[in-house]
Amino acid sequence: MLAPVPAQGAALPHEPRAAASLPRRAAAAGLDLLVVGTLAKLASLAATRVGWPEPPDALHWHLRSLATLSVPIWLYLTLGEALPGSATLGKRALGLRVVDTYGGRLPLGRTALRALLKLGPLLLAQVACAYPTPITELGTAPMPRLLVAAYAALGLYVATAMMSLKKQSVHDWATSSYVIRSPVPSR
Repeated sequence: MLAPVPAQGAALPHEPRAAASLPRRAAAAGLDLLVVGTLAKLASLAATRVGWPEPPDALHWHLRSLATLSVPIWLYLTLGEALPGSATLGKRALGLRVVDTYGGRLPLGRTALRALLKLGPLLLAQVACAYPTPITELGTAPMPRLLVAAYAALGLYVATAMMSLKKQSVHDWATSSYVIRSPVPSR
């Protein structure tokens, strides 16, 4: 018996689709920023509630920043793209998902690496703002060189995505993944 022919426009399982546009990816990132901003604020409030005092020095400021900002964002991105559906809440809302080069779901290790690489410019900026003294205490001091490197890395990520046929950024290339415009498959 022959298998039924899919309806016109319907995707076959694991069939690669067209890459998502950069404006759509940016809108999804904006929605995700609202979610992770809320998570980071809750983590910061929890840290204060349990008695974690304001950071007395650069090292403690950096550790608190990692614990209340970077780690929650990394977990959100990793789990959102590793779980069934392969999409964070922002991507789901806009009908996007992350796939490997064959159109399949990324394994947990690759989504964790993808999220870490995606956060690279943010992590550089956190370190730049914390050392040798938190930027909040620097006043009118010149911008740290590492902060310039963070902006340069962010520019590289955007330029790479703009020039790539599949709109892949650095974190996509490194993990052999890309974002497609496709509704999240139902279970």
